[in-house]
Amino acid sequence: MMFREWNAAVSRFGGQVENAWRRPRNPVVGQFFRTVDHLFILRAIILRDLTLKHQKAGRLGLLTEFIMPTMIIMLHYYVFLALNRYMPAGIPVELYVLGGFTVWFTFRNVSSKRTKPNEGGYGVILMPGISQMHFLIAGAAWECAAMVFMLFAGLAIAEATGGDEPLPHVLSMVLPYVMAAAFGIGFRLVFEAAGAIWPLMKGIKKSILFLMFLTSGIYYTGQNSGYDLLSQISWYNPLFQLLMTERQALWSGYPLTGVSMWYSFAWTVVFMFAGLMLHRRVRPWLHK
Repeated sequence: MMFREWNAAVSRFGGQVENAWRRPRNPVVGQFFRTVDHLFILRAIILRDLTLKHQKAGRLGLLTEFIMPTMIIMLHYYVFLALNRYMPAGIPVELYVLGGFTVWFTFRNVSSKRTKPNEGGYGVILMPGISQMHFLIAGAAWECAAMVFMLFAGLAIAEATGGDEPLPHVLSMVLPYVMAAAFGIGFRLVFEAAGAIWPLMKGIKKSILFLMFLTSGIYYTGQNSGYDLLSQISWYNPLFQLLMTERQALWSGYPLTGVSMWYSFAWTVVFMFAGLMLHRRVRPWLHK
């Protein structure tokens, strides 16, 4: 019953979010179907947002999601080739650039996602049982899937053009994207809640994002940056750990000394917990 209105609202974009058959009374099985309901909600939100965002461009409008990231990656690829830049452990330039920028784009795009549907300008009305977290998780899931798709597409193109890159470990390759998306959710929640009370935090957030970009390891490994201070700061950046792990998953010989996914996981848990607690306390400011 709680999804009836939502079913009608999103049926043209993503289908019904509640199964039509009668739910079993077994608590374990019932919980499974409730989880399926939430997955249908996320699917419907993703389809709805993409449809509304690209409705004027038609079916090819989805490709515009990848134009800017592709241009940035290709620009850095050819610049690194032209400069004959040193690649640690002989990692191919395409893997170095792909592994770095796609993980960064995942975090950056998710941390900038809007958690309040009415901010999107699409006239979204929250239905019973649908929370703001559904919209945030749906956006994060799409950004994560899109960047993973870009990575696989880049690997396929490199292989088709004569590259001899070894097959990457799929689980180790995808995990940094999931972690980057989760960290982006927590980062967004913290600064959104803080910005609702102190508007100055919005400018501080942009400065922190820029610093995180510089110290994320996109342009270096942390041991050859040429700037001792920058190298030291990088080791405290959770994204640096994720980028190094991703490149190592793509190229097994890539140096990974001192890098740990548990460090990034700890920061993700802290930001998620802090963000949820802050949102709960500043809810009146968020709806002003």
